[in-house]
Amino acid sequence: MRKKVVWVLVIALLGGGFLGWGSLAAAQSGTAAALPIAGKVILIDPGHGGMDPGKTGSQGEDEKAINLSIATKLAVYLEMGGALVYMTRTEDETLGEGTKKEDMKLRAEQIQELKPDLFVSIHQNSYTDSQLWGPQVFYHTDSQKSEALAAKVQEQLNIFTGSKRQYKENADYFILRQGQDPGILVECGFLTNPEEEERLNEETYQKKIAWSIYSGMNAYLEEEENGNTMGEDGGD
Repeated sequence: MRKKVVWVLVIALLGGGFLGWGSLAAAQSGTAAALPIAGKVILIDPGHGGMDPGKTGSQGEDEKAINLSIATKLAVYLEMGGALVYMTRTEDETLGEGTKKEDMKLRAEQIQELKPDLFVSIHQNSYTDSQLWGPQVFYHTDSQKSEALAAKVQEQLNIFTGSKRQYKENADYFILRQGQDPGILVECGFLTNPEEEERLNEETYQKKIAWSIYSGMNAYLEEEENGNTMGEDGGD
């Protein structure tokens, strides 16, 4: 199992100027232990890597690079909040022997070995209609806790981006079928939409996407502590 300590990026990330973001202020002031995320084990999965580029945008940037960049920023926020953060990959690589099958197998093994409190896989979307845009969160059909986490993360992403996309169940994604509860897959935006693709390549936008995911995680854990998540009462 690999662990990535990314404190070296904190100064650069704080240069984005997140005024009024209470959780970040709390973390900076030394009160991170009061945050719901504190002490939780988090596994972040930056999708694709190495010989598997994922989708390639019109600007020439591969999905794998954007995934890793957003995932690394998310790891910083989580560690600042007091979480213990692991990543399935921390550089541009295909895990194992260089095949997609082996890569996915090793990602699954990391989930099963670590048994994280929260799991998130970071990806970018694409579609034949170039007008589609907005982040969307997916969860496994059989997990109520994952649905509750997806709802909170989607809410925060929509607040930031102005999107009205809805979180969605999925029974087919391999990475969501590994028994993690809760676990989600976040499609951060559409590389097939030229305007959104441009934003997804911007450092500041990536930071805010990462912050939205982080905020959604905290919101989910806060409700879980209060016994209000769908995982416990079945939702509305």
